[in-house]
Amino acid sequence: ADGLAVARMVAQVTFRSDNVFTDRFGRDLADRARLGDTFGLWQQFEVERYLEHHGTKLVRRFDANSYLVIGKAMDLHDVARGRGDLESAMSRVHAPALVIGISSDLLYPNYQQRQIAAVLHAAGNRSRYVEVDSPHGHDAFLINLDQLAEPIAAFLAA
Repeated sequence: ADGLAVARMVAQVTFRSDNVFTDRFGRDLADRARLGDTFGLWQQFEVERYLEHHGTKLVRRFDANSYLVIGKAMDLHDVARGRGDLESAMSRVHAPALVIGISSDLLYPNYQQRQIAAVLHAAGNRSRYVEVDSPHGHDAFLINLDQLAEPIAAFLAA
């Protein structure tokens, strides 16, 4: 259980950008009202408390093996696997495509999304690239719904 909690804590840091954590927590110490400004070895920063909370929350609701499988699936996802290269894989796509990148996404960086859109376009596909400008990293698709709604609605209406 501790390993899964730590994995979630690391994932939280990866899913969001440094700016989000800095803006929200800075270098604030937890329990400052009780402990004052003295810093002891076991005193926590607020960001640590937040990350531990989310780690514990995941342990209560998620099977560790499922988390491993999801992580591995994300690592192994490669549209070109078994299809030659990216260009060959994308040449098989004949439906219009909306490709969305997130400016601060570390898991699926926006340069990769731009590359996919460019390869689709070069293959004659009617594709559109939209970039969501967000400090929330990979989680922006859960948080910045306002930036996603319009381009998705326009794409579906076209």
